[in-house]
Amino acid sequence: MGASQMKGPSTAPRLAILMLCKIWKEHRRWAFLFASWFATVLIGIFGFYQYFIQNGGTSPRFLSLLYFSLQLFTLESGGLEDSVPLTLQVARFVAPAIPLWAIVEVFLGVFRNDLRALRLRLLRGHIIVCGDTREAGALLENACADGANVVSLSTTGKAGGSLTEQCDNAWHVVGDPESLSALQEAGVAFSNEVYILGDKDDANIRTALRIDELRATMARHPMLASRIVLQVQDLALLEMVTHNRVLGRQGGTRAWHVTNLHQTAARQLFLNNPLDYEPIGAEDPRRVHLILVGFDAVGRHVAIQAAKVGHFANGKKLRITVLDLDAARKTAEFLAEHDAISQVCDFEVFEESPAFTRELERIREWTRDPSTLSSLVVALEDDWDCVKCAIRNILNISDLRSPVYVRLQHRTQLARLVTECRQDKELRPTVLPFGSLRAICTREAILDEPMDRLAKMIHQAYVRERRKEDISPEDPSLQSWDQLHPSKQEANRQQADHLGVKLRAVGRMEGTALPQAIAPFTDEEINVLAKMEHRRWVAERILSGWRYDEQKNENRKLSPHLVEWEDLDDAIREYDRDAVREIPGLLKKLSALHA
Repeated sequence: MGASQMKGPSTAPRLAILMLCKIWKEHRRWAFLFASWFATVLIGIFGFYQYFIQNGGTSPRFLSLLYFSLQLFTLESGGLEDSVPLTLQVARFVAPAIPLWAIVEVFLGVFRNDLRALRLRLLRGHIIVCGDTREAGALLENACADGANVVSLSTTGKAGGSLTEQCDNAWHVVGDPESLSALQEAGVAFSNEVYILGDKDDANIRTALRIDELRATMARHPMLASRIVLQVQDLALLEMVTHNRVLGRQGGTRAWHVTNLHQTAARQLFLNNPLDYEPIGAEDPRRVHLILVGFDAVGRHVAIQAAKVGHFANGKKLRITVLDLDAARKTAEFLAEHDAISQVCDFEVFEESPAFTRELERIREWTRDPSTLSSLVVALEDDWDCVKCAIRNILNISDLRSPVYVRLQHRTQLARLVTECRQDKELRPTVLPFGSLRAICTREAILDEPMDRLAKMIHQAYVRERRKEDISPEDPSLQSWDQLHPSKQEANRQQADHLGVKLRAVGRMEGTALPQAIAPFTDEEINVLAKMEHRRWVAERILSGWRYDEQKNENRKLSPHLVEWEDLDDAIREYDRDAVREIPGLLKKLSALHA
């Protein structure tokens, strides 16, 4: 029996149900109005029947009862004497309200657009999402579902046009986000948050600069966007915008938040699915190996994030292997900006063949190597390509034990395929989707709020310890989190992301859930974890463009501490030990915050 024949019987009822649900959503008010009218007519008929039986002994024919009941809607049923049954009393008072209800619905339908335009002009404290991307659409849906008032600002309406038909708390403004008039029509001066999520970095930055100018001219406005989020997809440009504070010079930096949703997806991937899914202790001989299929935007961010967090107790360098059909060109573009990655991990690239047969042999060999702990990440640009690569190719490798993470932007039937493969008892590896837009395109995820809690605590602990020394309060590294330079915020985030690796290395944590409380570390554990922290810090600095020099110079990104642990002064080593000693207290505070 063909596949189409098998699907027929179950698909038809499902389509019918979906169609009925769609009709109900679109016309539920009128359907409920008609149901109320019909119920009132029936109650009126029964009420008149009871009335005539009680007061005259006989009842008129059905058509007469129907006529009397219909007259209730126009207040023309005449005066009723003697006792009136409860059912008729209910019908007498409900019936006149139904025509009024219908008139209101007609009025709202005719003047709906005008009323919505008026509501838009009166909006205060709303959210504006600029752009036509899938990310913008996902954020609009999530914010709408949370009950927030949202305004989509774009030239075509791909992201928010249909949403405005479904949600009363969503509006769409057609216009160029770079245009001052379009921003004003969207109510930017009265908004609470603005998200600039276009697909072109240059257009996003121009929109941001336009808002920055507006902030300068309206600096004293009481409700001028307290938080403005700018997405920058290019890694080098993201570094430049973030570290050099291109924005905020006109109206203050506190409101600005530069983000990259691909970076957020990569961070979430390794927080939820660590490279050291089997703990790597100080004496562990194994080496961690990340096999990355696909090297587009998401794949590049996965590689960078792995290079930042992949520092383990045994001191062995992380190995990253990239497989891509166009590996030479993509790698050349990547290394032109991030050639330092080869200093912190072993980075290798293979040109993928269209049939993928040679690559399957390589993956089989890599994953069977007992001296490595490997993970596979499929991060192709298209969801269907990711699923095909995972199910048709990688999962056909016999005796594959390594986990496989498949990038899926949309939790649709494709995600269901991946989940079903995971549940198949004959398939040994763990197969998990990651990078869902619904998960990463939320206000909390974009603003890094859940992931930043620990990073903020780490910064507070650092400030508390450094203030014990003779350091000026004006030192840039001692500022409050909101005033802290974005590069230093990012350094704290990376330290927070690495915490699970440290705890697993000394047996204080299993899986991915941070423990609520742990006992103080022993001296031996402190030294092991301090070495890990130093290697992580060196990698984070090198990846950010820092170089070794005998004299420290933050402006030129020079540091004398970019050396091996053994070559480090003991006073500097103590900084790393202090950071480790703070961990039990940080976990206790984090647990109290969650409680």
